[in-house]
Amino acid sequence: MKMKRKVVAFCSLALLLCSSTATVQAANLKGNPQTTAAKTQKTAESQTVGNYSKVIPETNKIVNDKNDNFALELSFPQVIIPGNSDAEEKINSYFRKAYNTAERKYLAKQGTEDITSISENYTISVNTKKYLIFRFKGMTYAYHAAHPLSWDASVAFSVKDGKKLKWQDLISPKDKDKVTLEALNKKLAVHPLVTTFIPTKSGKWNYAQEYYIDQNREFHFLYGQYEIAPYAVGFVDVPMDVKIQ
Repeated sequence: MKMKRKVVAFCSLALLLCSSTATVQAANLKGNPQTTAAKTQKTAESQTVGNYSKVIPETNKIVNDKNDNFALELSFPQVIIPGNSDAEEKINSYFRKAYNTAERKYLAKQGTEDITSISENYTISVNTKKYLIFRFKGMTYAYHAAHPLSWDASVAFSVKDGKKLKWQDLISPKDKDKVTLEALNKKLAVHPLVTTFIPTKSGKWNYAQEYYIDQNREFHFLYGQYEIAPYAVGFVDVPMDVKIQ
């Protein structure tokens, strides 16, 4: 049986790094994580990425007691910023809080019949004296659900003070005109997937909930599953011809 539900848009660190919602069509989708802490594995490995901050990845896995094929698996960063322990602590505190909340919510459903698997990993998009930007990709799947749901989200910080930044903070003044809603809609109007987009009353689309920075430091808007097109279309990637300095 298909049903229309309000589902929290799946975002990084097990749904905790953003708070937007999306209306989706789900078939027999069980939305609440339900897990058990029968087995827990923690690993940490030192890793220096880029040319400034040191990032130490830590991974934690909690296996579901009722079904060993389902688990919570999260990878999150611990940051070391040379000579700036205050900014370092702000960034690490942000990730600790998000991770601890995700783990607590997962364990709270331990032993129930709502068995869910959640996994997530991150990469470092930008690591400079100015910015530290992470990209998180993950997936959640509920037992007997029609299909998994995936997310792809970025989170950026100022290395100077550890402040969490909005995507607007990353755009230089000379490039502001390239990322207006009008500029985005012009890109969408000629997008290769435009014929699959869900029509809107105005014929225009809002900003994407997420963004990412590619290996060339180019800025992209990224529409998630169901956000602008049906699930089968997947993510809609819109490069904006803007480079993060």
